Amino acid sequence: MTNQWILTNPDTDDYVEADAPTAALAVGAVRRKYARYDLTDVRERTVRAVLEVSHGGHRWQSYLPGVVHRDGDWLVLDGATALSLDGVVQPEGLTNYRYLRGIWATNPNVRFDNTVSVLLDAPAPERFDEVIDALSWHGPIDDELHHQVRVELGVEDRTVRVAYRDSDSGGWRIAMCPARVLGVHDAELAAVPGLTPDHDLVVVDQVSGFPAGCATWSRHDDAESDEYARAEHLGCAHDVMFLTD
Repeated sequence: MTNQWILTNPDTDDYVEADAPTAALAVGAVRRKYARYDLTDVRERTVRAVLEVSHGGHRWQSYLPGVVHRDGDWLVLDGATALSLDGVVQPEGLTNYRYLRGIWATNPNVRFDNTVSVLLDAPAPERFDEVIDALSWHGPIDDELHHQVRVELGVEDRTVRVAYRDSDSGGWRIAMCPARVLGVHDAELAAVPGLTPDHDLVVVDQVSGFPAGCATWSRHDDAESDEYARAEHLGCAHDVMFLTD
């Protein structure tokens, strides 16, 4: 039986992955090919090992906020959550959930329960490092599947009411916007006349992934600020009167 191993140099960030029946055979094969890297430490290619060599060593949890979190012996993939805590379907999360279920459904070390979780100390599933890298961008892993999910949810063809602050008066303005561009900053700016880059766009008509009154947070373009904006509901307008019209 062939196992997967990770060989590292404890003094540098160099590492190599290898397939071999035993650790000794993996070391022998790698040393012959990569002698100059002095790869002396060998361990099984587990989920934890992949995270440690690729995302900040033992501090990997602080390097992947909003991407993964630990739940006991499990690693929860936050970007593959189908339903939010308030029961709203997340198109991107549902896309990633279905994609991963398609490639990992038979893996006994992966759990599917509204979100996708993998055992930290079990062998890493196939393409695990690629999946983590894709989720780090906070978007869909597969664009074609994402389109299918959005069509299924009725997001692609729907036009919804949105609201934003007028730059001159400070009052609210209502506009129509294709649901498919919500959450994409440049596309929102192109679709909504008068919307400026420094103002949040608020969804008036609830659409999958965006409850009524919530901002789309599209102008928060890095993972940390986006996560904070969502958690604190920055820019939202849940108590504004137009939401009850």
